[in-house]
Amino acid sequence: MKYELVFSDSAALDLVGIVEYIAKTSVERANKYHDEIVAKLGNLEKEPLLGRPHTVKKFRLIGYRELVVGSHTAHYLIDTEKGHVNIVRVLHQSMEKDKHLK
Repeated sequence: MKYELVFSDSAALDLVGIVEYIAKTSVERANKYHDEIVAKLGNLEKEPLLGRPHTVKKFRLIGYRELVVGSHTAHYLIDTEKGHVNIVRVLHQSMEKDKHLK
């Protein structure tokens, strides 16, 4: 079964922010990194379990998974009934997950 990627508004804004930040020093590098993130997330369409169970217990219990992409981590939930992989946030690894996930 192929899953559909669904980006939350927050995740979409995260991607824009990542690209804008990197583009301050290199537009080419920003575009390349964006493509890398999108390609890796695209793998979730065929393999939604590709990411590991979340490292924070309270999020793991809800069903969150995380996929590391470069220096960022995509936090997502799988909805098997709808066939969706819901990308909730794409956060830099140094960011506190508790402050940015619900």
